[in-house]
Amino acid sequence: MFGKRLLSLLSVLAVAAACGDVTTPPLAEPALPAAALDPKAALFEAAWTDAPPAAWSELAVGVPDAEYSDSTAHVLYLRSGGAAETYLYVRNQQSWRRDRLVSRVARSSELPAPQGSSVAFSPEYPAAVALLKRFSQDVSLYHNEASVTGSYQQRYQATSQDPVGRATFYPGSRVDGETTYSVSFTKWTYSAEGGAYKSSCTTLECETVFQRLNGNLWADDILLDYRFVRDAPVYVSVSGVSAVEFNQPYTWTATASGGDGTGFLYQWYRSTDGGASWSQVGTGSSYTETPTAGQSFVLRARATSGGRSGTADHPVSVPATLENLLSAWITGTSDVRFPSTSSSGTYTWYANTNGGGIQPLTYEWDVAYPDHGSGWTRVGGNDPSLDLVLYGSDGRVDVRVTVRSASGKQSPVATYTTWVTTESECGSQRYCY
Repeated sequence: MFGKRLLSLLSVLAVAAACGDVTTPPLAEPALPAAALDPKAALFEAAWTDAPPAAWSELAVGVPDAEYSDSTAHVLYLRSGGAAETYLYVRNQQSWRRDRLVSRVARSSELPAPQGSSVAFSPEYPAAVALLKRFSQDVSLYHNEASVTGSYQQRYQATSQDPVGRATFYPGSRVDGETTYSVSFTKWTYSAEGGAYKSSCTTLECETVFQRLNGNLWADDILLDYRFVRDAPVYVSVSGVSAVEFNQPYTWTATASGGDGTGFLYQWYRSTDGGASWSQVGTGSSYTETPTAGQSFVLRARATSGGRSGTADHPVSVPATLENLLSAWITGTSDVRFPSTSSSGTYTWYANTNGGGIQPLTYEWDVAYPDHGSGWTRVGGNDPSLDLVLYGSDGRVDVRVTVRSASGKQSPVATYTTWVTTESECGSQRYCY
């Protein structure tokens, strides 16, 4: 009798299995230790742990590519209504911890959340990125208001009375002017009954359902992993001299804007045939060289960000003859003391030069008396020295010289200050000894 009953039960189970009514329920996936997780996956896990669960359905969490490394990263918390917070996270011994608040935006726009959306959408990519099928009303997920390229997660928590049975991701792109905004899918992760049932899938359309002996169980916690890319054109400008004058090093600097927000890679090229051919000469945002006399050239700076590049050309003319940079400085007497304000004497200042320049050199001297409200006055002749009569009442005396080469190139103006004091009275800015 027992054998017949056992055989009968096995027959029933076999028939039921053939009809698909009996399946083995998925076991809960054991949580991986932080050390076993991919660093970015561990970062997202820490970010969600630091956020209150009650706010999960109103959040999108992002990790910008430009601010991510395996040791430090920025985490964006993008909230319903356009509010945004950025935190610095630091990784130590395989685990991430929140270090400090970097920035906070109360509201990044006045755009309302679309009907049925859990978060405010981005004006740069206003289309829904996903649709969650519930028992009642479906829920659309939109990319939140973050215009930087990076990895993002959105989480939706349903109720056990109104769970989610299907999740669909919509990859796509939008072109605005010369900028392309696109979203691409990574993974769905879903669970039910507080994580007792948990699974994931990497297909755009995912049945978020667990099959049990007593019927199907729909998911009540959905996590979406995806990528957002802002692919903007790159604009480049170059600053620096366009006409070389002296035999010295010159530096040119490239400035870039646009791109996908991940920073810029710079390359420098040089052409001596008007742009017919180019040779790479450097990297980085600046380039330095000492030009050769009579060899004009064109510099090209290229900046790359993501999949886009931009260039800027900067012609540089070099004359047949290059002078060494001319510099000048003054020597003389810095302290003069007279018995009284009516006393006087003649003193000499000397112009010293360095760097050469095409001879002969010319000299222009000026003097000023600040204690008497006097501005600069041309004095002396075209000589490398200046003789000047000082009086005990002069106070502060400023002397300056401008030196020019025969080609007209001038040195930076050199200035020298002499303090004149008397035994009975000090200058306004001198210590009497």
